[in-house]
Amino acid sequence: MLTNINDSINQQVPAGRFESRTLTITDVVTLLDEKRDGGLNYTSVDITNAGPNSVFFSINSTDFPEAPLLVNQSINIDFKNKGRIKKMYFRCNRGETATVYLYIMK
Repeated sequence: MLTNINDSINQQVPAGRFESRTLTITDVVTLLDEKRDGGLNYTSVDITNAGPNSVFFSINSTDFPEAPLLVNQSINIDFKNKGRIKKMYFRCNRGETATVYLYIMK
């Protein structure tokens, strides 16, 4: 019984590992995914748009990002359970680009 409880906790509690990534986003959809590991397996991510243009994003749900993130804006996506963020999609409007910084908790 105690082993089952510990296993359940280990599946939900984040590993506490952090990493940073910098992405250059264009008008072509950028997909972040780790197919060999069953997805990204992120628990939370801070997304910051450094510009020069707005960027659109989606998490897990669609391959056409529609949620806007304006220049110099940040957002925190926290699913509270280990490994719930599997895929992230980003894009800019036609002819635009943006630099996006990710601070990730696994």
